[in-house]
Amino acid sequence: MNNPNARSHEEPLDSLIIYKKRTDISNLDPEERDYLESYERGEWISDLTPERVKELQAYARVTLEEREKERESKKEIIDP
Repeated sequence: MNNPNARSHEEPLDSLIIYKKRTDISNLDPEERDYLESYERGEWISDLTPERVKELQAYARVTLEEREKERESKKEIIDP
């Protein structure tokens, strides 16, 4: 399967876009960054096992929940 939204290998990457993406993924460990960067390049990662997919999905869920809690706490500080 190929991601239709992924960039081709030949397409040059805009450094500003890369910087913005990197700020969003700064909390990922090296393995997760490698997976994400491979996905962005349009490479399908075939060595993911169903167990690893579940593990990454759980990590993503927890991360999103933590970020939502942080946003809510910031809103409370700004708008008491």
